[in-house]
Amino acid sequence: MFVPNRQSNRVSLGIISKTRGLKGEVVVTPLATSPKTLLTIREVFLLPEKPPFIIEKVRQFKNKVLLKLKGIDTPEQAQSLVGKYLEVEKESLAKLKADEYYIFDLIGLEVETEDKQYLGKVKEIIENLANAIIWVESEEKTYYIPATKEAVLKVDLENKKITINFNLAVEE
Repeated sequence: MFVPNRQSNRVSLGIISKTRGLKGEVVVTPLATSPKTLLTIREVFLLPEKPPFIIEKVRQFKNKVLLKLKGIDTPEQAQSLVGKYLEVEKESLAKLKADEYYIFDLIGLEVETEDKQYLGKVKEIIENLANAIIWVESEEKTYYIPATKEAVLKVDLENKKITINFNLAVEE
């Protein structure tokens, strides 16, 4: 699940899952975000480390990302980073089109139908080959809504609300 850092203007985009090779590269498993998001980043923070790390080299590897960080030059140094969350400043993320959103912006938003019926809050976005699915949960029910223009009628980040076409929601 995507982990926003509520105490700063940063978001966690991935976790270092293992090392690769002899030159200190690490494998990053994205947290509910496309691996492509990580390809444009030049500087990262590794929790709980304080100073940022400069990215020397980055490339996508299947559904993961390989990173070479400045100052991390051996497998032993890379191994010390395994399990750490990789954070970036929100401002360093690429700007999106008007109808595009980062997953971290959607987690926790309230979801309602066109007639203002409250369904719950966005718990997670599930990525799949066809399209993403919005997982909405309330105390009583769980809903799955396709992340399509037909199903998601309006996203209002300012008021922290998503309006959906209830006919396209699947109730669990």
